[in-house]
Amino acid sequence: MRMTDLLEPMDRAAQRAGAFGRIRFIKPVSYAESTGTVRDIYDQILAEYGLGGPYFVTSVSPPLLATTWNLVRTSMLSGPLGRGKGEALAAAVAKAESCPFCVDVHTELAGAAGERDTAALVARGDWESMMQRGSESDHLALWARDAVGGSAATPPIEAALAPYAISIALTFVHITTLVTIFQEGGLVAGFGRSRAVDGIAKAYMRKSLGKRMLKRGSSPALTPGLPSDSGSSEDYGFTQSIVPLAAAWAAWDQAVAATGADLLSQQARLVVDKTIAERQGCAPSLDLRFVDEALDSLPENERGNARLALLAGTAPYRVAREDLKKSGPEGDRGGPLVALAAYGARARARSLARSMAESRT
Repeated sequence: MRMTDLLEPMDRAAQRAGAFGRIRFIKPVSYAESTGTVRDIYDQILAEYGLGGPYFVTSVSPPLLATTWNLVRTSMLSGPLGRGKGEALAAAVAKAESCPFCVDVHTELAGAAGERDTAALVARGDWESMMQRGSESDHLALWARDAVGGSAATPPIEAALAPYAISIALTFVHITTLVTIFQEGGLVAGFGRSRAVDGIAKAYMRKSLGKRMLKRGSSPALTPGLPSDSGSSEDYGFTQSIVPLAAAWAAWDQAVAATGADLLSQQARLVVDKTIAERQGCAPSLDLRFVDEALDSLPENERGNARLALLAGTAPYRVAREDLKKSGPEGDRGGPLVALAAYGARARARSLARSMAESRT
């Protein structure tokens, strides 16, 4: 019997269970447990994208699951930029955000979609070689690295495609934030609960995952987005007159506000939004005194929730179990925790979107 005969069923089962990388702190809805809209979205993700792991994190909030997936479909899978460049952008964001799971996934997919050289350089963080090589995908990856770090600039691509590049970058800022906090390790980490099985599974995945996922993935006939009557949002001015993009961002923005804003007082929301906006362009730091200083103005009982949202928008890699314990009720599955983290990601996305829109005027 070939090794692939053993691993392929494990692979399919793991995709349906959302088991790529250990999900921590929350209890997502597994494929087997899912019903109704959540099951429909899971089936769409597995059919069109192939890997469910990161999206299972948002299953504790069905509106967030639906609108996050909507962003991916509208920005990348049905967008005109192309899957290869889209995955290269996502990989560069993941590298800039230090998210090993997302780096593994998106470099594999970018390589499988024809951007193997760019993907390899992103995986190594070899930005200097990308500057020297200078392909269009290299330039886009370098732009994404700088843009999500708060350095606003126009994407190095024709104007009609620029809104899609911005949308992909911001979408994966949101996704990598949640994955960094709630999903542990790189691709297939903890798959077999042993290093030996993990090693075998990862070797197989390296050879086959990207190619298979792209075969199952998007097509030119894919309809952008999901039905939405959300209209547009002025905070995402980069969408201009592109109706599917504008609607997708408005729907996501409203879903995050509806699930996360109620967990924060008006004063806490102002503190979170203001501090995250002020931190754009600041280099990542281990010094989190700015968090405590920002929270000093809030009543003691409001600081836990605000701290989680603030860390999510500025330093998701520093969120610890103690921060989650201080953030109030976790809910049956951890829905409030994900909602607060998404609120922080939303504040950051809004700030970056405004600066990107301004750079294009």
